[in-house]
Amino acid sequence: MSSASSKKTEATIFAQRIRHQIQARFQLTGDLEFATGLYVNLQNEIFLNVQNQDQINDHFFDQNRIYLGIGYRVIKEFEVEFGYYYRYQIKDDSRLNENIIQFMIISDF
Repeated sequence: MSSASSKKTEATIFAQRIRHQIQARFQLTGDLEFATGLYVNLQNEIFLNVQNQDQINDHFFDQNRIYLGIGYRVIKEFEVEFGYYYRYQIKDDSRLNENIIQFMIISDF
């Protein structure tokens, strides 16, 4: 007795999107050269489907990601940052809303 399994094949879809990000850091403490000190980081990023959007989610607007963080530059090449990240994404038949708490260690070697 043998059993046959069916395999689902998925076609490859080619699509293009535009991704735009704007970010601003505001120094709260430290010297004029900002070698060390506290800062606030604000960011917004959007994703737009520009080609074959009917194959993805049938929408021109795809995602928006908003971030607000506070960080400390320990030395010019090393920072730590803690923040809140909100992600909104349009799916085929639903909407995704995610609230993310993020901790980053940033180095520039």
